[in-house]
Amino acid sequence: MVDRVDHPAAAEFAAWEESAPGRRVLEAEDRIAHRLIDPRPGERVLDAGCGTGRWLAQLRDRGMFVTGLDLNPTMIELARQRLGTGADLHVGAAEDLPFEDNAFDLTCLNTVLEFLPDPEKALREAVRVTLGRLYIGVLNRHCLTAVYRRLKGLWTESVYKQAKFISLWQLKSMIARCAGSSRVEWRSAFTLPLSWQPVAGFVDRRSWMRHSPFGAYLGLVVEITITTRTANLEVETELRHPKPALAPPV
Repeated sequence: MVDRVDHPAAAEFAAWEESAPGRRVLEAEDRIAHRLIDPRPGERVLDAGCGTGRWLAQLRDRGMFVTGLDLNPTMIELARQRLGTGADLHVGAAEDLPFEDNAFDLTCLNTVLEFLPDPEKALREAVRVTLGRLYIGVLNRHCLTAVYRRLKGLWTESVYKQAKFISLWQLKSMIARCAGSSRVEWRSAFTLPLSWQPVAGFVDRRSWMRHSPFGAYLGLVVEITITTRTANLEVETELRHPKPALAPPV
């Protein structure tokens, strides 16, 4: 990790990753993601919104070829220091991915869509570059923790002030519009706020709660088939009449 982080949002996130609550949250999210995507050695993976590269490091250690993209240059610098030359890293927007169609076996959008002005555009781009599996993790709109986060954003400076939380039903509708009738599997975590320990931990460990639509974190995997990008070509609308034949000489 770098000793000094200039960007406030990057500094806040990097500090949260290292905190005890942050580690507890991320470990639970990791369990959901690993169970759903089943990482496979040799696969090409893109993490769009890769942050500090923590998730990319895990996938690289599983033998995957990893690519990361983030709009924040400071986040990319943090990821570069974490991963060294073991990843292909880019500064860029999830809504306009600089990659070819069907370039990745796995694409991840983990807690990214809720912070974008046009999440559906980013989802369409993720579908375009994926031939295999698309993993999406979002902060759920319909949960007790979302209420607390929204209130926190009203009274203090917080990254959640800019977030537009997404419900399971909204996300499924977006997926249907962007990926058609693709197969979707999902899990959830943190139905009760973390501060409600030990009750929250007991509830989360129940297997039947992994499909609660009211968990604070939702993880979904979508099976993606070949996609193609089409371009509209100019159509010539002017009618061109053949020149009249010359009369033969008399």
